[in-house]
Amino acid sequence: MKDDKGLALKRLINNQISEDWKLWSEEHPNLSAFIDHNKLVELTVQEIDRDENIKNMLEGLAIEEYQYQVIHRLIQSIQRKIKFCAKTMGI
Repeated sequence: MKDDKGLALKRLINNQISEDWKLWSEEHPNLSAFIDHNKLVELTVQEIDRDENIKNMLEGLAIEEYQYQVIHRLIQSIQRKIKFCAKTMGI
Protein backbone atom coordinates (compact mmCIF):
# COMPACT_ATOMS: atom_id res chain seq x y z
CA MET A 1 0.00 0.00 0.00
CA LYS A 2 1.17 3.50 -0.70
CA ASP A 3 1.61 5.50 2.51
CA ASP A 4 -1.21 8.01 1.92
CA LYS A 5 -3.62 5.33 0.75
CA GLY A 6 -2.56 3.06 3.62
CA LEU A 7 -3.18 5.74 6.24
CA ALA A 8 -6.57 6.59 4.77
CA LEU A 9 -7.51 2.91 4.74
CA LYS A 10 -6.39 2.44 8.36
CA ARG A 11 -8.50 5.44 9.40
CA LEU A 12 -11.49 4.08 7.51
CA ILE A 13 -11.05 0.61 9.06
CA ASN A 14 -10.76 2.06 12.58
CA ASN A 15 -13.88 4.18 12.09
CA GLN A 16 -15.96 1.27 10.80
CA ILE A 17 -14.71 -1.15 13.45
CA SER A 18 -15.50 1.32 16.24
CA GLU A 19 -18.98 2.04 14.90
CA ASP A 20 -19.92 -1.60 14.27
CA TRP A 21 -18.56 -2.96 17.54
CA LYS A 22 -20.16 -0.17 19.58
CA LEU A 23 -23.59 -0.99 18.14
CA TRP A 24 -23.00 -4.71 18.57
CA SER A 25 -21.98 -4.36 22.22
CA GLU A 26 -25.15 -2.35 22.91
CA GLU A 27 -27.28 -5.05 21.27
CA HIS A 28 -25.46 -7.94 22.97
CA PRO A 29 -24.33 -6.79 26.42
CA ASN A 30 -23.88 -10.38 27.63
CA LEU A 31 -21.39 -11.04 24.81
CA SER A 32 -19.65 -7.74 25.44
CA ALA A 33 -18.88 -8.93 28.94
CA PHE A 34 -17.59 -12.18 27.42
CA ILE A 35 -15.12 -10.50 25.03
CA ASP A 36 -13.84 -6.93 25.34
CA HIS A 37 -13.84 -4.23 22.67
CA ASN A 38 -10.06 -4.20 22.18
CA LYS A 39 -10.05 -7.94 21.49
CA LEU A 40 -12.85 -7.50 18.96
CA VAL A 41 -10.90 -4.80 17.14
CA GLU A 42 -7.78 -6.97 17.22
CA LEU A 43 -9.70 -9.92 15.73
CA THR A 44 -11.02 -7.74 12.91
CA VAL A 45 -7.60 -6.32 12.04
CA GLN A 46 -6.04 -9.81 12.17
CA GLU A 47 -8.71 -11.10 9.81
CA ILE A 48 -7.97 -8.30 7.34
CA ASP A 49 -4.21 -8.91 7.60
CA ARG A 50 -4.65 -12.65 7.23
CA ASP A 51 -6.83 -12.61 4.14
CA GLU A 52 -5.04 -11.37 1.01
CA ASN A 53 -8.34 -11.22 -0.92
CA ILE A 54 -9.85 -8.81 1.59
CA LYS A 55 -6.68 -6.75 1.73
CA ASN A 56 -6.45 -6.53 -2.07
CA MET A 57 -10.14 -5.71 -2.36
CA LEU A 58 -9.84 -2.88 0.18
CA GLU A 59 -6.75 -1.49 -1.53
CA GLY A 60 -8.32 -1.74 -4.99
CA LEU A 61 -11.62 -0.08 -4.14
CA ALA A 62 -11.40 3.61 -4.87
CA ILE A 63 -14.74 4.53 -3.32
CA GLU A 64 -14.77 4.71 0.49
CA GLU A 65 -18.39 3.56 0.69
CA TYR A 66 -17.47 0.24 -0.94
CA GLN A 67 -14.54 -0.16 1.45
CA TYR A 68 -16.89 0.42 4.38
CA GLN A 69 -19.21 -2.28 3.03
CA VAL A 70 -16.38 -4.83 2.76
CA ILE A 71 -15.22 -4.09 6.31
CA HIS A 72 -18.78 -4.16 7.62
CA ARG A 73 -19.40 -7.63 6.09
CA LEU A 74 -16.14 -8.90 7.57
CA ILE A 75 -17.12 -7.62 11.02
CA GLN A 76 -20.55 -9.23 10.72
CA SER A 77 -18.86 -12.55 9.91
CA ILE A 78 -16.68 -12.30 13.02
CA GLN A 79 -19.72 -11.35 15.10
CA ARG A 80 -21.60 -14.45 13.91
CA LYS A 81 -18.64 -16.63 14.88
CA ILE A 82 -18.52 -15.06 18.34
CA LYS A 83 -22.27 -15.53 18.83
CA PHE A 84 -21.98 -19.18 17.79
CA CYS A 85 -19.06 -19.79 20.16
CA ALA A 86 -20.86 -18.05 23.02
CA LYS A 87 -24.02 -20.03 22.34
CA THR A 88 -22.14 -23.34 22.44
CA MET A 89 -20.58 -22.23 25.74
CA GLY A 90 -24.00 -21.34 27.15
CA ILE A 91 -23.36 -17.59 27.32
